[in-house]
Amino acid sequence: MTAVSASADRIRAFFASYNEAFSTLNTAGIIDHFHFPAQISTETQGYVFATRQDMVDDMKGFVGFYADQGFDKTVLADLQVQELSPAFALAHVQWHLKHKDGSDLVRVRSTYVLRMTEAAPAIIAILGHDEDTQWKKRG
Repeated sequence: MTAVSASADRIRAFFASYNEAFSTLNTAGIIDHFHFPAQISTETQGYVFATRQDMVDDMKGFVGFYADQGFDKTVLADLQVQELSPAFALAHVQWHLKHKDGSDLVRVRSTYVLRMTEAAPAIIAILGHDEDTQWKKRG
């Protein structure tokens, strides 16, 4: 196995774990996948979290919003890995967010900037390409 495929395998395992935490809206589990400081940018807003506690405080509203929409789980529909260096990688992801009735809530694309120097990859930034637009389309 080459170093490249080993890193890609680490990233795939990382996103399987992240998907599980997200699907259960496990706030602590989601946050465990980040390295701080971290940033999240969407089409309309930007968030910077200097510490884990900063994200904990914000995550309550985020999790509440998803729960109010009838959120059941996320499906990792596509994952493309772009290794930048031994220290950093990009993960281009398509998520399908599912409603409790099995229908799609939204399908969204995001790019994750990952720090690869930790024991496991860690998110340092997320670029949400179209989630704001997708939620607006839902009404």
